Amino acid sequence: MKKLFFILFTFICSYIYAQDVIYLRNNDSIVANVTKIDENTIEYKFEGEEIIVVKNKKSIHKIKFKSGREEVFNESVRLPKINGEEDW
Repeated sequence: MKKLFFILFTFICSYIYAQDVIYLRNNDSIVANVTKIDENTIEYKFEGEEIIVVKNKKSIHKIKFKSGREEVFNESVRLPKINGEEDW
């Protein structure tokens, strides 16, 4: 029984990590295969489906590809804190 559980667990983990993970700005994530990255959009499809989903880059924080590479979009810009007139 332990062997079966271990094999099943290994299979599920390898299935999840064999795809790209898209992290959205609202802290949700999507496990899919990224097929195309354009200037303003990202196209992906889910495993076992042929429909291509298009998402605007503005809603995506980063993508972790199955190769291990990460691409970050829309990094937050940190503005300096202004304490008074001297900071201008």
